[in-house]
Amino acid sequence: MKAENGFLPYDIFVFSGSNNGTFFAQEVKKQLGGNIYQIPLVTTKQNVYEGKRMLVIYPTYAYGIPRIVKHFLKHNTFNYEYRAIITSYGTRTGGSLLEAKKYCFDYYHSYQSIENFIPLFGNVKDLNAKYETELASINHLINELRDMKLRPIKGFHFLKPVSLIFYYGRPLVTKLIRNTKDCTKCGLCLKECPTKAIFFKQGKIKISSRYCELCNRCLNVCQFHGLKFLKHNKRAKTYLHR
Repeated sequence: MKAENGFLPYDIFVFSGSNNGTFFAQEVKKQLGGNIYQIPLVTTKQNVYEGKRMLVIYPTYAYGIPRIVKHFLKHNTFNYEYRAIITSYGTRTGGSLLEAKKYCFDYYHSYQSIENFIPLFGNVKDLNAKYETELASINHLINELRDMKLRPIKGFHFLKPVSLIFYYGRPLVTKLIRNTKDCTKCGLCLKECPTKAIFFKQGKIKISSRYCELCNRCLNVCQFHGLKFLKHNKRAKTYLHR
């Protein structure tokens, strides 16, 4: 069934802590039509998804594919005529596309979005110029999705030393996210956490290292600086895609 614009619509599955990927998904829906599914809301179910075209959007992390996305791709069945994966990255493309090679999609690509890992890189700068560059990349990718271009990926995936540190050290890194005295215990971070990794214990916010993806959404939605993590402190500006 074609959308009103005459194109076959996409089923769009997205994971995004900063809304970068969600913005891309909304642009695809606006230009090509389709439905957007937030991966955290469907990943606990084992389903058979089917249709004409599908697109998976997720960020590249230092340790590769976000684990929640990996679980989603591994434990569900996708019967589509055309399947695409697009990853966003801030500084480096990383190896998450090669890691996704085993899922046998028709189209693999990545684009540079807004580097927003404030704990390491500090406040986001020149935001408007970066938005313009990002949107140009997104429109190029949408044109290729419109034509259902084939873009297989070649090579072998292996974790680089830095990726290995983050992969195995992630449970320890999550312990660096801590409450500050400015926390109002409003519960917004619990509500907004896409993986439900946040809980209260003895009146303080706690992070489950089992479920935390280090997406930093909890840090960015809090307007009271109730949480801190390295450079993401009281002097840091929060970031969510416009």
